[in-house]
Amino acid sequence: MHATKLRETTRILICEDDPAQLEWLDKSLNERGFEVDVAQDGDEAFSKWKLDGPYDLVITDFEYPGRTIRNGLELITAIRTIDSLQAFVVQTSDRNLTAPLGVPLFHKPYPIRRLLNLMKTPVRPPAAG
Repeated sequence: MHATKLRETTRILICEDDPAQLEWLDKSLNERGFEVDVAQDGDEAFSKWKLDGPYDLVITDFEYPGRTIRNGLELITAIRTIDSLQAFVVQTSDRNLTAPLGVPLFHKPYPIRRLLNLMKTPVRPPAAG
């Protein structure tokens, strides 16, 4: 998790265009005491990140609409140009997709405990080497 600010709650930004998936994640994480911000496309997520980031974790769908940032890979790339340590999780319904840029990948649907278990360990980008 990103540890640049001292605070009592873990802050998570979710970028998801499917209303049911967004509502499930938002509710599941809020019920467990996480502070959650939501966005329905990459442009909105990037704007929120620039205003309120960094977050402890950014959960992004792989594919969604957007004028400038049109998918999760573009969102990750845009944010990492500003903060190379930002932690991400990508979620997708595409069973053929493999983890992009060394980011953990969850195939939807998945149990919330899988995400919670992942959050117990650092979710950092791979070291440049």
